[in-house]
Amino acid sequence: MLDRLATIRAAKACVSPVGASALPCDASRMRATDRAGAGAVYCGFTSSAAREWLARLRLATAHCALVAYTIVVGGYDGGLGPVPRCLQRSTCHIAFVDAPSRAAMAAGGTRTGGWALYDLPTPLPFPDSPQRLAHTFKIAASWLFPAAKFVIYLDGKIQLRKASELIARDVRNRTHLPYVVMEHPSQPNGPLAVEDEFEASQKRVNQTEVGAMHARDTADIAAQRALYASEGAFNRMFGMLDAQMLLQNRVGEVGSTDAAVVRRLHAPDVIRWLECVWFNEVVLFSHREQNSFWYAVDELGLRRQVYVVPTKSNRAMDRWTRRNIKQTSDFYVPSRWRHMNAGP
Repeated sequence: MLDRLATIRAAKACVSPVGASALPCDASRMRATDRAGAGAVYCGFTSSAAREWLARLRLATAHCALVAYTIVVGGYDGGLGPVPRCLQRSTCHIAFVDAPSRAAMAAGGTRTGGWALYDLPTPLPFPDSPQRLAHTFKIAASWLFPAAKFVIYLDGKIQLRKASELIARDVRNRTHLPYVVMEHPSQPNGPLAVEDEFEASQKRVNQTEVGAMHARDTADIAAQRALYASEGAFNRMFGMLDAQMLLQNRVGEVGSTDAAVVRRLHAPDVIRWLECVWFNEVVLFSHREQNSFWYAVDELGLRRQVYVVPTKSNRAMDRWTRRNIKQTSDFYVPSRWRHMNAGP
């Protein structure tokens, strides 16, 4: 059984102000390759096959200073959202695909929209849950692309409004913080808190799943919700996000500023430990990654290291759409409206 508390304790020791943790920081524990032992820190990619696949990926993308990536699984044959032309050779757009999705795309003559397709490792992790597979890769960018200076994850069905380099520039002009997320579309007039995310997740499961899958995912959500409530995680604190896009700004240093003694950290270290704890929660509980993001942030005391990009009215959409979809992002067009003009 995965020891989630051991991972959380190790992460806290490395991102807390000096002296605030009962344990010393041991960054080497993140590189553990055996999750079976008691107290092991687990961040994924532990098998020999997974590590070999990861080494090949890192070699192929070592030149990429900016990476935008997505993942397509489950035999999806729809077109990927086209990405604007890269402005620099060091920008890479990578779409991870499983074998059924690659075959379906080829059979249907699907356009890849400027994405470079990269096969997922075999055997696939979580073969009985394509959603969990996709979501764990969504939150493993530190392991996938350690050399990149800026990383953008986006769902395959959405369309960027501008070139990836321009998005990175805009984000850096807004904030120096290492982890950047999108405000949930229902805000500022809708639900806000961590506990509301579970309501939204259950509604989504009810809309999209039936039978054994619905029963399993409903049970996962209920168990996670009960545990978080018992730990005092539900206090109406802000805790919803639009997980269609996640951004990492790995340049510069950050620090915990809520204690007299401050630990200075490189941004990649904060991102790695946050992703490690978040990864564990998605593996152990619901695959709905929104449920556990702010929990991981709060457990590690990293609220001040996460920037939330506010939503705004999308001027590229027609009047009917603006009236019915009140909020959207500066950076992308939501999947339902991808066919509409996505110009800046």
